Amino acid sequence: MARGRPPRTVPAVRWNVLIPKDLAERIEELLFDPLRRGTAYGARSKLITHLLRRWLSDYERRKDGTNGNA
Repeated sequence: MARGRPPRTVPAVRWNVLIPKDLAERIEELLFDPLRRGTAYGARSKLITHLLRRWLSDYERRKDGTNGNA
């Protein structure tokens, strides 16, 4: 039986992004886990990945001229 986390199907790329301090503090506050006394490992990356995938999907839909309504 294999141990550890499964390998990623898509490799990750490190980006260094600067965001406003007030925004970062708000996100840290929302992602704070009192049991860990901090942010869970990977929580910020998961959030950013989710937001970017949603933005990209919306962008491509608008670019194609569809608005998602059937």
